[in-house]
Amino acid sequence: MNKKIIGWSWFVAFVLMQFRPEWFVHQTTNFWLSAIAMLIALGYTAD
Repeated sequence: MNKKIIGWSWFVAFVLMQFRPEWFVHQTTNFWLSAIAMLIALGYTAD
């Protein structure tokens, strides 16, 4: 699978976590998930 596609899908997940937090787990987990998602997205899209 294309690395950029993976990166962008992580980025979309990150954005969703910001605007639809109720779709995900409680807030503290959300914070870490979004931080990890952002790092992964940056890592893949920068490649």
